[in-house]
Amino acid sequence: MSRLMQRGATLISTMIGLLLGLFAVLSVMTLYKTQVNQTFQTRTNTSIDGQVAAALMTTQLEVQRAGFGVEVVAAVSPAVTPNSCLGTATAGPNGTANTDVVLLSGATLTGNTLAGTAQTIGTTAATGNAVVWRSVDASAASTCSGLIAVGGGLKLLPSVTCTDATTWASRTWTAATVQDVVVPGTLSAGKAMAFSAKMASCTPFGRGTLSSVLELTTSVGQSVNNITSSAISCIPNICR
Repeated sequence: MSRLMQRGATLISTMIGLLLGLFAVLSVMTLYKTQVNQTFQTRTNTSIDGQVAAALMTTQLEVQRAGFGVEVVAAVSPAVTPNSCLGTATAGPNGTANTDVVLLSGATLTGNTLAGTAQTIGTTAATGNAVVWRSVDASAASTCSGLIAVGGGLKLLPSVTCTDATTWASRTWTAATVQDVVVPGTLSAGKAMAFSAKMASCTPFGRGTLSSVLELTTSVGQSVNNITSSAISCIPNICR
């Protein structure tokens, strides 16, 4: 019988083993990093889409106040001027576009001051980044409120006393009472919220008889690129 020679690991085999082990560690670390990034991005996208959904819902609820209480309070003879949108000398909604609701483009909110350019709301859609409306409560108090999409967010302007929505520039929108519906910086420039308004035949929530009233469309980009969500609000109290 021949005696077998016993040998230990050579330097080359040790280096090869270390190299293979290094590749394995790097692969695991890369996979871990990818999973962490995907988890973070998923959480970020979920947060953005959640705020977008809340913003669209808030907008639909808030703008229904536009023109509320602005009405012919009683049917009289001869006919009142102006007449209610429901018919000659008939009590009911009587809100007027560009008076009881105003759409602004290039709107900014600096301190307590709202600035921007009023757009004419007609049968052709006008676009902007802010909308201000007037409503009248049960005590006959006339107030204005609004929404402004600025700085990658959406702000809800508090109710302030006003005679009509055209006085938006002279109102004091107290910064401390302005609420962030979407936190500033959440939406990139290409995904910022925008408003589109026109007088069109629509009916609130798909119920009732079609009539020519204010139709406000809110659009905003989702977390996924090239995906846009929108919500259409039919506002029956603005009918002139």
